[in-house]
Amino acid sequence: MDETTNCINARTILLGKETGMSSESKITEAEIHVSTCEHCKRYFQYNEQFQQLLKQKLTHTATPPSLRESLLQQVSEQSSKDSIFNRLIRTKPRWINWAAAIFVLFVIGSVAAYLGLVKHGDESASRLPSLLIQDHIELQMRDNPYDVQTSDKTELEQWFSKRVDFAVNIPIIQNAELLGGRLCYLLKRRVAFIVFEKETKPLSAYILDGEGIDLSSLHQLSSSHGKTFYWDNENGYNAILWKSGGLIYALVSSIDCAELEQLAVRL
Repeated sequence: MDETTNCINARTILLGKETGMSSESKITEAEIHVSTCEHCKRYFQYNEQFQQLLKQKLTHTATPPSLRESLLQQVSEQSSKDSIFNRLIRTKPRWINWAAAIFVLFVIGSVAAYLGLVKHGDESASRLPSLLIQDHIELQMRDNPYDVQTSDKTELEQWFSKRVDFAVNIPIIQNAELLGGRLCYLLKRRVAFIVFEKETKPLSAYILDGEGIDLSSLHQLSSSHGKTFYWDNENGYNAILWKSGGLIYALVSSIDCAELEQLAVRL
């Protein structure tokens, strides 16, 4: 297991430890990993800063996507104040500044691309299921998980039509109740995130632009009606993904994989 996988697994376990899906031993292993991994420490520091900013801005209202994006930018700017890049600028002549800055940005960018440790910033399809599962777990930890809380399919589709550049058709999932939706940012693109509840279990559906993302590196489950379904699992959560019309669709839940696959095939 490489270091990137260790980081993703540890983050997923700790984000979802309150759901009871992971054993105490796995939680302890994850905590030990984070305590010795600078990348994971920064990841959770980033999340904590973001949550603190949200609490400062909001009380009991839903978080507007524009505010969430603005807060993410604030955290990013705050984190960069004491970066190597800025220290170089303060202490070196101008020509050295530029050379050093280019070198630092190249190294940081290369490491981030290799490790996939920039939150929601890895273009690799192999990371996509992990990012989806992390986002699904975070949903259960939010006080206000929806931008729009509604059971009206048409209302939610109209809301998304003003916020993403593709048509969003809310799926009708057998024996599942539509709870609402939110706009999230994944792989540097806007994603329609729809939330259902099926037999008391949260079920997340994602729709995003599939350009440049090849799902064939994932575990293939089956093919039906011209669509190929892929699967991944982490810490008791399943993700089923497929492509259609240039878009990537995904279902994520703790629901059994075979049942989740059947729900996806019927859509």
